[in-house]
Amino acid sequence: MLSTRVTSAALRAAQVCPEAPTGVQEYADDFTSWTLWAVLVILAIAAVAGAGMLVFGRLTGHPKGARLGLEVIMAVIGGAVLFVILPGIVSGITGKGCV
Repeated sequence: MLSTRVTSAALRAAQVCPEAPTGVQEYADDFTSWTLWAVLVILAIAAVAGAGMLVFGRLTGHPKGARLGLEVIMAVIGGAVLFVILPGIVSGITGKGCV
């Protein structure tokens, strides 16, 4: 009986409910949204540049330029996959509510 009371009291004391200080969450949300938009813009610019390099390399018979353009497009696809996956991973690690 005593051990269950001590155990439940220890579990309640061990729970930590993190929350941002007053006024900080707004800045954290702004920073996150600006970062996500910047990554989207960089991915779009890189995709257009890679497609342009691929087309230019094919039209001029420059295989190294075409290969580099294809590599850039593959990197953009990889970046887009990470863009979708990483926020979920970070949210899973940081969690919501009490730990």
